[in-house]
Amino acid sequence: MDSFGSPVFAVSRRLFPLLPAAPWSSEELLLLNEELLLALRSGVGLELGLRNAEPAGGGRLREFARSLSRSMDQGASLPQALAAMDPPPPAMYQVIVATGLRGNALESVLIRMGSFARLVNDLRQTLRRAMIYPWIVATTAFVLSVFMSVFMVPQLLAFVEDLRVEPTFPIRLAGWLHHYVREWSLGIILGLGLWWGLVWGLRRFTPGQGALGQMACVPGFSSLARWADLARLSHLLAILTEFGIPLPESLRYCRDAIQDRNLQQFCDQAAVEIEQGRTVSERLLLTPGVPTFLQWTLSGAAGPHDLATNLHQAAEVYRERTLQRAEWLGRILPGVLAVSLGATLVLLYAWTVISVLRALWEILL
Repeated sequence: MDSFGSPVFAVSRRLFPLLPAAPWSSEELLLLNEELLLALRSGVGLELGLRNAEPAGGGRLREFARSLSRSMDQGASLPQALAAMDPPPPAMYQVIVATGLRGNALESVLIRMGSFARLVNDLRQTLRRAMIYPWIVATTAFVLSVFMSVFMVPQLLAFVEDLRVEPTFPIRLAGWLHHYVREWSLGIILGLGLWWGLVWGLRRFTPGQGALGQMACVPGFSSLARWADLARLSHLLAILTEFGIPLPESLRYCRDAIQDRNLQQFCDQAAVEIEQGRTVSERLLLTPGVPTFLQWTLSGAAGPHDLATNLHQAAEVYRERTLQRAEWLGRILPGVLAVSLGATLVLLYAWTVISVLRALWEILL
């Protein structure tokens, strides 16, 4: 379960009731979508099906389902019940459910949205796995640095003192690491804690900005995040346009589902140009990060009937690119970090030892 649905968020809401409700996670949206689909297929009606639902997501999701059931028992339609929830599901989900009801195709809409939510979950799990190994390597390097500063450097400093030689720069650096080990180690831990708190706050108060968005500045992860955004954008656009939602409106809903600023700007400007009766301009097609196939599809060259099909194909291509990039990072980045961090520690310690041996050699001569 994504941290939006974790007990930490529920406890924080009880302790601080003025905090806004935690936004929906993709996992919660997928589970609610499955409950709606099961209730629809059961033949007993959405109200009764949701009232007796026991979703796998736990307490918060169970409350969501029962809240929907109560609202519909009181005469609200499904879109009205969704809009009255606290917090409400994403706007694009409410719109596409309403579109499915109007077109008597709610089951098909829920199936499509389920596939979209699974796509998002798969991408996020892939991205998280790609970030696990670098964190393991960095944590190992941190622990080894503390161990060396606490247990190995004192022996080296005592040896230098016994020799009564002038400490060189590497020896003074090692001594500084030893004397201030508590300060710099706690500083690193507190810095990471503050960073994680910032990510937590961004995820709670600005939905769509999570840990992945904060990792976009790390080499390799920026392109990974961009391919994931392209896959989400294409898949969601395909669903919205397939069920008759106009392309400009679809672009605006998709804007809130992605994190890349260039793509967000592209969605806004493309929606404006299409509403004004123009095709997507060449200037806009030069937006950084927008692949040629997606440009060609949205420019109208493929024809309106093929738009959803082409967007589905684009989503699959971008999903495969994301998985390939994540697999590559999972193989390459841990080795690079291990070599770079390990080499730094080894060279620092070797530099210190060699400087001591050099001083000893000068004394003997």
